[in-house]
Formats: sequence, C-alpha cells, structure tokens
Amino acid sequence: MEDRWLSITEICTYLGVSNDTVYKWIDKRGLPAHRMGRLWKFKKDEIDATEWFLPLRRNLGKKNCEFSEEHIRAICDLVVNPVETDKSKIFPNEAFGYWKVTVDRPLRLAVDLSPARLERFERTCAKVDVGANGRSPLPYLARRLADTLGAGPHLDFNTFMDACDADADKHGVKLTAKRKKLLQSELCDTRENAAPVLKKVHKPGKATPDPIHGLL
Repeated sequence: MEDRWLSITEICTYLGVSNDTVYKWIDKRGLPAHRMGRLWKFKKDEIDATEWFLPLRRNLGKKNCEFSEEHIRAICDLVVNPVETDKSKIFPNEAFGYWKVTVDRPLRLAVDLSPARLERFERTCAKVDVGANGRSPLPYLARRLADTLGAGPHLDFNTFMDACDADADKHGVKLTAKRKKLLQSELCDTRENAAPVLKKVHKPGKATPDPIHGLL
C-alpha cells in the first residue's frame, strides 16, 4: 500500500463516488478521514479493506479457469461417442437407477347407505350444509337412494353419483361441487374391489385420455 495522504478528489476517484457521498460517509458513517487545515486527507490503507483476509483452510478449486474450444469439442465427442479413458468413465445403468418407485392407482370407492352411516351423515349436514329452509336436502336424498338402491355397500361410485344426479333433478335439489364432495367424503370408503372412480368422461377428441387420473 502507498503510504501517502490522498486528497478528496483522489479518494473519490478511487472509490468511484462523488464528493458529496464522501462527505456524507465522513459525517454519518465514520469514514476514516483526517482534517488538515481546511482540507480532508485520507489514508488508503484505512479505507481499502481488500487486503483484509485470511487464506481458506481448504482449497475450493480453481476459479480462474475456462474451457477452450478444443476442450468443449473433446467433451462433446465423448458424450456422443462414449469411450472409457483415463478422463472418461462409463458406469452401468444400474448405478443411476431408482430404487423407489411410486405407483399411481385409480381411486376406488364403496358407498355405504346403512342406517348408522345415514344418521352420521345427517348430523354432519346439519353443521356444514344448511339450506334455504334451515335444513340440508342431502340427508333426504341419501335416504331416498337407500330405499331405492339398498344399504350397500355399493361398489360403483359412478353409478351412485348418476343416481344422485337423477334424484336431485327430480326433487329440485342443487348438487353443487361442495355437496358432491360431502357425499363422497361422508358416505364412501376406499375399497380394493370397488370400480375405479371416473373423474370426468370427455367427448372424443376434446381431451387427452388419462385413465390413471380418472379422465376417460
């Protein structure tokens, strides 16, 4: 470091800031400065902290290296035409395989319309689905379906929902998405031997089929 005093102009040039900024730093941030008569003087070693460091205990590699065109070409050639060399190793596919596999299976629901289940369903509807007259129409719908279809368990949720739609149309019940979700969550259980639940049946050519996720 140079052991000489720098003027305000020299320190501004060195730091890349304006005179006003340096004066503000002196006043508000305690920038090291020395008053000599009417002038401010500065010591570079008091301001420049680039030499304040300790070497790392562990080398982090070379930071000033880059690939030349020849290196890039050689790497690309090895990718296209893999060859085992002292700088290129070929590993078997098993070294990169997945040992854990997630299998998506369709949702299968069985519908329970037993008296005990209907009573519990009625209590739930009284809390979360109050109609215009202060009562939910869903328990009445479920009891009508129980009389028609039987207590179950019914292993085809899609047929059950078709019956719900038909009964709702007949009795003027509005089956919103929330009410359909309530029927599913309160009256159904997962069952391995039940039919897959169809989320939506699209017209041919309108969407891409995705049977795993119920799109047919």
